[in-house]
Amino acid sequence: MQSLIPLDDLLTSLEQNFDVTFLYKNEIVPNKYVESDKVQIGEETGQELSEVLHNLNLEFERMDEQTYVLLRKKVQKEQAVLQTTVTGIVTDANTGESLPGVNVVVKGTTTGTSTNTAW
Repeated sequence: MQSLIPLDDLLTSLEQNFDVTFLYKNEIVPNKYVESDKVQIGEETGQELSEVLHNLNLEFERMDEQTYVLLRKKVQKEQAVLQTTVTGIVTDANTGESLPGVNVVVKGTTTGTSTNTAW
């Protein structure tokens, strides 16, 4: 049987062992527990901590050599929007004629489609 330890106890232990500081808002750490064997002190500690935090919907950012900030995991905009319908007509800028078969892509993503009809 694996034992659970409070996340703040784990962070305190890491601070003491690595001479680092974790900064976080008080409300994101309480009532979060990790399996005691999931993060071992050693070369892979950073990767193990990242995985543990990921499972708790948290992440950390390195501010400098000894300071890390814990944050709630950011929700990607693409994940937050399940489906959006976009309608309109793509036209030639010079003639005003509609253009079927034009590729349309959501700016900053690889999400897109092709126009399907000439009006």
